[in-house]
This record gives sequence, structure tokens and C-alpha cells, in this order.
Amino acid sequence: LILKYLFLHSFLGNVSVAQLDRAPDYGSGGLGFESLRERFGLCDIHKGFFFIIRNMNTKFLRIDANKPDERGLKTILDVLKNDGIIIYPTDSVYTMGCSINNKAAFSKLCALKGVKPDKANFSIICADFSHLSQFAKQISNSDFKILKKYLPGPFTFILEASKEASKFFTYPKKTIGIRVPEYELVHQIIKRNEMPLFSASILVEKDLPYATTAEEILDSYEGKVDLIIDGGLCGEIPTTIVDLTVDSDQILREGAGEYLD
Repeated sequence: LILKYLFLHSFLGNVSVAQLDRAPDYGSGGLGFESLRERFGLCDIHKGFFFIIRNMNTKFLRIDANKPDERGLKTILDVLKNDGIIIYPTDSVYTMGCSINNKAAFSKLCALKGVKPDKANFSIICADFSHLSQFAKQISNSDFKILKKYLPGPFTFILEASKEASKFFTYPKKTIGIRVPEYELVHQIIKRNEMPLFSASILVEKDLPYATTAEEILDSYEGKVDLIIDGGLCGEIPTTIVDLTVDSDQILREGAGEYLD
């Protein structure tokens, strides 16, 4: 087994990267991949490379989600602008994300989700319709009426991606998931950040419902994300996903929103 550690603090802050062979585990004291995963929480992001997420000082912020205070919003913005990953409440469930224009934070988010950057399929959360033209190709009048009818709300709409949208990922995107939550805290974060957020789902334990409180999430994500925002009790049903790129609107997932078209 050849083990090489490459610490990229100038790029990833508190996240370091290790390159290692996928060798078998050699018992509790061995240096096999499974031992390292157990000790450090390794997430495969591309062949041979793994993020080691550890020793991160996770902040916990309680805030009124309906009337967020300026001091709390400043704390959130400071984290986002310093390559941070936040967990935040929405009108459906708690979600995990970062600013879409931060490449270092995007890499961290991929690591936490255990996905390769060139396979990442995160939704984009917007405060309103002003960013639609940036991320989606020209939207037909009929589709725009649908968006206006259901947004803001607990829906994710799949649209044809613009060339601009691909710049925020690491590969050409054909489609993009767009969210506009009906949630004041999210609106204020995006307004002050001046950019939308990536959104990735949080499952505290496999096959269990989504966590409805920030305290539940803290137990699983302390030391792995930069900030957990406690906005109070949240739902346990994710968004309804509707694909508008097909001839007849297709519901890909039944969720918190009732789609009647």
C-alpha cells in the first residue's frame, strides 16, 4: 500500500485530500480504505482521490426564519463567502448547500454527498425568477405560466439548461433543477449573497424520514459542515419534482407540493 497525502489548505481550507490505492483493510490497525473511511469519513469524488472531512469547526446559528436579523444574516454570508457549506431550512426540508459561484465550496459539497464533480446534479435555489434566463434556455409561455402558478413553493422544476449553467458545474449540463422556495430566510440569504445557492438533500440515516430539526442534523454533521442554521421545525417531505423538458409534464417525484396540471 502506497499512501500519499496532499494537503490543499490554500484551496479547500479545512478539507484535505488524500490519494491512495483502494487496498483491502488489514484489521482495526490497518491503513486500508475501510479503516480510513471509518476514522476520517472519506468520500470518493473521483478515481483514486478522497476528501478527508475532519476538524471543521461547525457553527450553530439559531435565527427567526420569518424575520431573520441582520447579525445572523451576516454570519451566514461570511461563511458562504469563505468557501463554506451551510445546512439551512426551506419550505420543504432542511437542505445542504453553498454559493453556486464558489468552486472550492462546490468541491466540498460533492465530497459530502459522495459524488464526482462531473456527475453532480444539484438543484439551484433562487430567490425569484430573475435568474431563470441565466440558468435555463428560453422558456415557452406555457411553461412560464406553470412556473408562475407554482413558484414560490415546494417544487423543483427540471428545465433545459443554458450554456451559462454549465459554468457552475464541471461538465456540460443538458437540464437543470430550479427551486424558488416560499421562505423568507432563503430569500434574504440569496439577496445578500447576490447569487443563488446549490441545494443537496440531507439524509441523517438511510431509510429514515428527513430530519425536521437542526439538532438532529447536528448529531450527524457536526465537524463536516461550516454552519448549521436552526430556523425551527421543518418538514420531512421533500419537494415535488416536475420535468418540463418533455412534451407532457412528468412528475418525477411526488412531494410536498401538489401538482394539478
